[in-house]
Amino acid sequence: MPVIYVTTESAPSKVIDSLRQKGLGEVLPHSLSFVDAFHETVGLSTADRPDIVKASSENLTSLGIAISKLQERAGENVLLIFDSLTTPYLMSGSEILRFMRMTLLRLAAEGNAVLACVDRAAERKKTS
Repeated sequence: MPVIYVTTESAPSKVIDSLRQKGLGEVLPHSLSFVDAFHETVGLSTADRPDIVKASSENLTSLGIAISKLQERAGENVLLIFDSLTTPYLMSGSEILRFMRMTLLRLAAEGNAVLACVDRAAERKKTS
């Protein structure tokens, strides 16, 4: 199953390193792609790679477009993973709920799988 991994809190290279430490073998071409929403959000540049589409956690539209681009490349039965929705939530507040409904539920309704995490402390951070 092709995987689209959205990184909002760490670089794709760190995710790959972590997955390899946990036993990930060789990644087949087109089986793991990234929406890199980390580098632009924190203002860092990164090299262009065919398996990475850049976006910003501050702009939910850019996240949705990046996910759609990679979904088109990957085809059907995609697993969409968000390392965390906390950063987009802190930047976009309640709009993240609309984003989840429009993007994540649409993907799930099309037969894809979705895994997303939100830090329970996000609400406390947002109101502080």
